[in-house]
Amino acid sequence: MSEYEKVTRFEVIDHTTGGRGRVYSRHDVSIELSYQDDGRTLKVFVDDPKP
Repeated sequence: MSEYEKVTRFEVIDHTTGGRGRVYSRHDVSIELSYQDDGRTLKVFVDDPKP
């Protein structure tokens, strides 16, 4: 089991200049990570919890 398979909460925190802090938060979810474009792009797929 990979570390992210244990995740049940996903948050996006905006630390950019003028950012608003926590901009997205979901509980009771599963996630899948996908690295694309030779590792320059990270996509996070948020889904219903896996049984």
